[in-house]
Amino acid sequence: MKKIFVYIILIVSLVGNIYFIFIAQELEQLRSKQNTVDMYRKLDSLLVDNFMERYNSGERLSVYFGRSSCEDCSHFDPIFIDIIERYKLGDKVYYVNVEGLHENKFEWENFKEEVNIKGTPTIAIYENKKILTKLDFEEQDGFTSYELESWISKNLLKLE
Repeated sequence: MKKIFVYIILIVSLVGNIYFIFIAQELEQLRSKQNTVDMYRKLDSLLVDNFMERYNSGERLSVYFGRSSCEDCSHFDPIFIDIIERYKLGDKVYYVNVEGLHENKFEWENFKEEVNIKGTPTIAIYENKKILTKLDFEEQDGFTSYELESWISKNLLKLE
């Protein structure tokens, strides 16, 4: 009888843990999606095709590449949103959501090579189809909020 009781407790505990892990993952996905929605509210956005048209025309563009399924982006976005509000960057940077592009490995790799980024999150400034400067999370193996703010001060605020 004691063995059956122990097995029942173990099974209930296991099912409970699986349930809480599932709920935690769902909450993280919701938070990531909310960050993406918030980014659309703070920055003008460009579809990937629209970005490529403007990029290929040589236009000067300041862009933030991100995606909702990117764990680094989900941590980066709230910090960046705070900086966007503090420095009033809403009309200086475009948001390019590369979620759909990222789903096709071949297209994603070609895109990254063409626009000279390693991954997301990345903030970059382009002109004449050349990258002038960028802050690439993967390339730098991460960056602090201080490094982000410093980069923005040096590169985006001087555009005013």
